[in-house]
Formats: sequence, structure tokens, C-alpha cells
Amino acid sequence: MVLNKKVMSIDETLIKGDGAGVLICVNNKVRQELINKLVALRWDDYLEIDDELINEMDNCIDYEKVAGLNRNNRVLLYHRVFNLQNDIWRLAVSPEEFERQIVYLKKHYDIVPLDELEFGGHDNQIAITFDDGYIDNYIYALPIIEKYQVPVTIFVATGNIGTECEFWWDEIEGLISNTEDNKEIHLEDYVLTLNGFENKKRACYLVREKILTLDYKQRRKFISALKEELRVEGESRAQNRTVDADELRQLDRSNWVTIGGHTVTHTRLTSQTEAEQRWEIFESKRILEKIIGHQIFCFSYPFGGVDDYDETTIELALEAGYKNIIAVGQRYKLGTQAKYCVPRIVVQNTGEDHRKGHPMMKSLFIG
Repeated sequence: MVLNKKVMSIDETLIKGDGAGVLICVNNKVRQELINKLVALRWDDYLEIDDELINEMDNCIDYEKVAGLNRNNRVLLYHRVFNLQNDIWRLAVSPEEFERQIVYLKKHYDIVPLDELEFGGHDNQIAITFDDGYIDNYIYALPIIEKYQVPVTIFVATGNIGTECEFWWDEIEGLISNTEDNKEIHLEDYVLTLNGFENKKRACYLVREKILTLDYKQRRKFISALKEELRVEGESRAQNRTVDADELRQLDRSNWVTIGGHTVTHTRLTSQTEAEQRWEIFESKRILEKIIGHQIFCFSYPFGGVDDYDETTIELALEAGYKNIIAVGQRYKLGTQAKYCVPRIVVQNTGEDHRKGHPMMKSLFIG
């Protein structure tokens, strides 16, 4: 019994057929399997508890106590600083909001470079990081970083440097968003009908989950098939590109920016063989060092969740010469590996009322 309601399997609800609903609250591996089954069964009476829903619920609640930074979780993770319309991936913080946050952080915390952050003490220390290497890091974030003289580490995925290509998740969003309503996407044993913004947004997340475990070649094949099925060519949007080599060098020349590695193709490393992981980690480091002209020692795992890296990944990153290695979710909490998967807090727009912002940021932005 949960909340005084009998809990049944999906198969039992089909047999009983008495108005039962489905509540999905499981880990990411099982979550997609359940959703796929429900879609295949054309079952639409279910509630999926995900990060977006939790954020929406959080915005309706005032908390007396909020858990936030602690001695082991004092690294902030940004992705984009840009006024992005329809930010379905929730990666962007507006330049105005970013500046407000930096002002607050500098006033209340000791912002230190990532390699100077001391864990287990100095509760007032924090470090600021960026993942991916979007162009807006250079255009909008850098002037604010230099204005307030705050150290940051920017982890750059190298695969799109020197091209106009978007990251693959942005490419998916562009294809689906630009598809006319009522078209369908066929994913193995279920069908997604694209009709309206919310429906297309959901389709983006389902497609992303579907291809998250694919390697680069498999992913390109899937996206090509998706273009053909939707009959949408898809055009790269300049706002979504990676920094180019010159912009990367200018970031690196700043006294306040440290460049770090983030693989070549931004693929979930645990979906790859050891040889493929080695190439992603070593080759991206080689490319970055060739561009900026010196060694780099910081690395962050693509996506950074507990399922996105493993012991092999850590060993390869250390072998490549990385010393500061960070994640988002901390897979290993004990032993020597724990220091190579430092967790981070993902930062999003909090709005002018900081107490109504992202739940993990409320303890930072109060006042």
C-alpha cells in the first residue's frame, strides 16, 4: 500500500481495468523501460515524477529549511548564459540572471579556482564550472566573469570546434520543434505523435533517452533516419554552436578562466568500449592542448550522472594526465575514487525572487 492505495503491476491493472493509474518514480534505467511499455500499451493515465515536475512543485512551496551546499558539494555547474527562447533542456541562465548570481556569490562566498577548492573544510569556499563550451560562454559569460574577477573552469567538448554544428541534443530539439503538427515518430514498438509545444517537448526527452546510450556512429545514423522520417532537413543555429579555436584561445588567455576536457563527441562514456573511451578522453585533451598551447589538468564526464562513468573511465582520465576530475552525481563516495567524481549543483534561472528558484540553489540565493 502507498498513500492507502493498493500497488499493482502494470499487467494487473490491465486485467482489473478498474480505473487504476500508474505512478512512475524510479531510476533512469528503469524509467524509460516503463514509459516505453506504457506507450506501447497506449496507456495515458500515468504520472511521471521527473526533475521538471519537481521544479514545478518546488516553485509552489515555501520551505523553512533548504538543504544546499555542504562540505562535499560546493561546485556549481552552469552550461549556458543566454536569453534562450524555449529552453527545453533547462541549460540556460540569462546574462542578467547570471550577473545577479555572481554578485550574490561573490558577496557571500569565497569563489576559488576548482583546483584550489578544499573539501572537508572551509565551508565558505565554492567553485564555478561550465560544461560543453557553448559560444555564449565567450560572448556573454566572459565579460561578467572578468568584470567581477571570479575564477571559473570551462569544460569544452571538442567535436564541433571549427564547425557550425549544434550539439546532438540541440539538433534533436530543432528537428522536432520545426516539424509540422500531427506527424509521427516511430520508435521501435511505440509511436510519438507531434502535436503542440508540450507534446513536442516530451518527444524531445523521449528521443534523447532513446539515443543516450548510443555511440557516435549509431547516434548519427539515428538522427539521419529521424530527419528522413520527419522530412525536416534541420539547420544549425549559430546561437547553439561551440566556441571556435580563436574564441577558445581568448577564453584561455583570461586570468579568470581555466579550460578543461569534456570528450570529443559528448557521448555517455559507459556506453562505449574501453578503446572508445580512451579515444574520447585522450583525443579531446590533445585537441584542446594543441589549440591553447599548454597542458590541461581538469576533466568533467559528459552528463556526469552516476550511470555516465565508471572505474574504467576514472582510470583512463588519470592515465591521460587529468588531476581534477568532476561529475554531477557522485557514484563513488568512499575510497580513492571518490575524489575523482566530485559532485556539482546544476544552476538554472532562479528569477528575481531567488527563493523561488531551483531547489538546490535556494540556500545560495536568499535575501
